Amino acid sequence: VVDLPFGGAKGGVRIDPKPLDDEDRRRLAGLLARALGTVVGPELDVIGPDVGTGALDMDAFTAAWSSESGDGSRDVAPPAVATGKSIENGGIEARTGATAAGCFEAIRVAVDRLDVGAGRVAIQGFGSVGRELARLLSEAGHPIVAVSDSSGGVYDSDGLDIETLAAHKADGDAITDSEVGDRIESMDVLRAEADIVVPAALQSVIDADLADDIAGRLVVEAANAPTTVRGLDRLAARDIVVVPDVVANAGGVVGSWLEWRHNCGQGLPDDPKAAIRERVADATRCVWDRADAESIDLRTSAAGTAIERILDA
Repeated sequence: VVDLPFGGAKGGVRIDPKPLDDEDRRRLAGLLARALGTVVGPELDVIGPDVGTGALDMDAFTAAWSSESGDGSRDVAPPAVATGKSIENGGIEARTGATAAGCFEAIRVAVDRLDVGAGRVAIQGFGSVGRELARLLSEAGHPIVAVSDSSGGVYDSDGLDIETLAAHKADGDAITDSEVGDRIESMDVLRAEADIVVPAALQSVIDADLADDIAGRLVVEAANAPTTVRGLDRLAARDIVVVPDVVANAGGVVGSWLEWRHNCGQGLPDDPKAAIRERVADATRCVWDRADAESIDLRTSAAGTAIERILDA
């Protein structure tokens, strides 16, 4: 849907990452790289970070895969088998925060189409995506009334102090241990009195029952598949617009594509961050225009657009 020469899939290691130290994570990523072997590669299947992983894991995966494939010389460009790597190991600065930046642009398009203005926002999830998205929206004048992490949520009808919460989180503390806002349950963040609701954590959190409790006019899926099929039906019945994940969180894969191109020696645009934001904004507008023209929902429009582009390719 964002017109990239990439497919899309998900996979992972079924493990609780929280007890692991950095060396454990490096070892685990290396074992995965060796297990996958020739199943992955720069021209075959390129991996990227998602829930529970980051640059450290991508660096370790790349190093192990390079060693096994004989492509480990430091005299050549970093192999493009993985994206989301650290800058010193072939990553690009624009990849950090790319998902949040793209989601911010999708919200800007949606706010314009629905005339929401500087609407209040509730974000379930305060990890790398939710935290940066909260910052961007707050800077743009949107009060962030509720956020959550794995410990629970916090709420303030006048808007939370996002920078204080972000600093608290950066110190390794739970946001519920801060002095900011009133304590609420994580799922209650999605029920908060807000114009825009952003599930930015795990999948299948908005089911039919919870969909009935959403107060806003707009749901923007920053997470992957955060809304169930029955949840989508209920939101549609209530005339709540859903910007689907395949568009809303596409900034990350656009950033990965730019990193992959960079590692393959194809260079970078003059302003990679702007290129990511523009591509997601263009895709959102395209999907919205088709939905209006054909009187269909945004998810159907996105799917139709994507499938047609695949067939054309």
